[in-house]
Amino acid sequence: MLPPAKADMLAHIDGGGPAPPRRAQAIMFLFNHTDGPQCLRAEVVPPPSPTYYKPINYTKHTPHIHIHSRPGSTQEYNGVDALLSEAFKVLDPIVAEVNGGYRFNDCEDKCLTWYDSSPRGMVRAERKCWFAIQRKVEGLYLHPLGLEVRVRGGVTEEDYRFSTFNPRTDTEPHLPPGGRPGPRQYEPAGKRYDVNGKHVSWLLLVPGSDCPDTATYFDFSHLWDGHEVQINENSVCVFEMDMGLPLRRHHQHHTRPKFAASIKTYALVVRSISTVYNYDYQWDHVFYTDGTIEVKVQAFGYLQTVRYEVDPYSYKLSPDAAGTLHDHVVHWKVDLDIAGQSNSVMRSTIVVRTYVWDVGMKGIGGKRLVRSMAETEHNATLFINPNTPTRMAVVNEDALNARGNPRGYCIDHKTFTYPLIPDDAWIMETANFMKYHVAVTAHKDDEPTSTTIFDQATPKEPVVRFEDYIDGDSVRRQDVVAWVSAGTWHIPVAEDAPNTPSTAHAVGFVLRPFNYFDEDAALHTREVTIIRNDFETMEAAVVDTGMMAPRDCVPHAGLTAHAAVDSFDSPTDDYK
Repeated sequence: MLPPAKADMLAHIDGGGPAPPRRAQAIMFLFNHTDGPQCLRAEVVPPPSPTYYKPINYTKHTPHIHIHSRPGSTQEYNGVDALLSEAFKVLDPIVAEVNGGYRFNDCEDKCLTWYDSSPRGMVRAERKCWFAIQRKVEGLYLHPLGLEVRVRGGVTEEDYRFSTFNPRTDTEPHLPPGGRPGPRQYEPAGKRYDVNGKHVSWLLLVPGSDCPDTATYFDFSHLWDGHEVQINENSVCVFEMDMGLPLRRHHQHHTRPKFAASIKTYALVVRSISTVYNYDYQWDHVFYTDGTIEVKVQAFGYLQTVRYEVDPYSYKLSPDAAGTLHDHVVHWKVDLDIAGQSNSVMRSTIVVRTYVWDVGMKGIGGKRLVRSMAETEHNATLFINPNTPTRMAVVNEDALNARGNPRGYCIDHKTFTYPLIPDDAWIMETANFMKYHVAVTAHKDDEPTSTTIFDQATPKEPVVRFEDYIDGDSVRRQDVVAWVSAGTWHIPVAEDAPNTPSTAHAVGFVLRPFNYFDEDAALHTREVTIIRNDFETMEAAVVDTGMMAPRDCVPHAGLTAHAAVDSFDSPTDDYK
């Protein structure tokens, strides 16, 4: 689907105008086009039975996408598989002898498989791939074969268990004792959010294992590599979550009367998980009762590995493999409309001011803020520097809170990386968004994304260079878009086998109210608990916040693993 023009969408939502027509995007691989082979992006209207199409040409994108920029397809992978099968008619006896009997052809339970990689060339004139051969076992990404000639001993089946999710019940200690299950999250008074189609309402804010038992699930549908709609069942879940920590709290113990006050932290979570080859990425959008929005990506999955050699690039983490040092960098487009579309970019930089309090004393540093408004896109970028700590916020200069401050939302990074490679490196042609932790541009409907799927195939000649969006337009009292980059460096270690755990390598940022409210918005919920010590009666009193009494402690049944098993049956799972 193609989103409508923002002006048409706001005219419908805010002004009661007609709903914008539904539009879809089609990508066609035209090998015999009169202007040369190319990938054509086209707008087709109306779905699901379009009557016309027109090419999509974004102003800052390369007008013609070379056919070599296309991603792989099932037909191509089938062709590669046939070529490798033919080649291994010669290689199988040699490979089987040095790798415990594993073969590509006629392999039974000791099979080899392959994967490809990007880029498939550096420029559009190239289309070439390399393929890594692996043992086809559970967690195959931790079992690279390596086609170098190397005489080695046989391997036992026990060597491959480390890459599975099978419980290690035959080793001590096996925890927890007795196999007792952990605590569960219940909704004793029922759900506090409503779902109407794709619209979710939670506390008048509109905004198992993978998901709690109480979650509500949605399906996603898509078209790829065929004419049939593919439905990913139960691929998005929504649930309310007790975060297990106070949002606000204080214990006043040195005054009379004594008191303790606390606000529980509840959040509404929208979660989806996408699997790309060896990695799983969990995408969370978390909405808090104080108006904070957290955006987070959690990396799971199997590491991409290479044959281990003694070198400074990696650590050994399996019998014959080492992980590869890599980055996780994610780029988000954040379209904030703060009390309308007339928004500005405000910097608040912390600086040290020297004071001399007495003659002969050294200067004492006091911190203060230097505030400034960005005028153009060129000075509306942020590169995090610990020597000049700066908070960047999108504000409405004409909408003030009760304290006289411009209402806004600031962008707080939870994780970030610095580009360690030079600007003229080939990867920076397509990934130069990594140079900016935040960049703010004027909103344009024809600047929809900072990259395209085509750029991983020809990164040195990308379809879109993000830096082209930063061309000097005004960002003062304009409809603006913030582009946020967050990431982390991943140094693979033994504990990443068989699978990278959730305690490592999450990236994301937080959108936090920045004088948007007059006070903490969570105070307008009934989640406050106050305990006061009345010294006259010497009894403790708990403030009743008006919450309804819980009905019971029986959880909603939710989606079970047995009910979800059918969603794993997909015709695209067997393309290799």
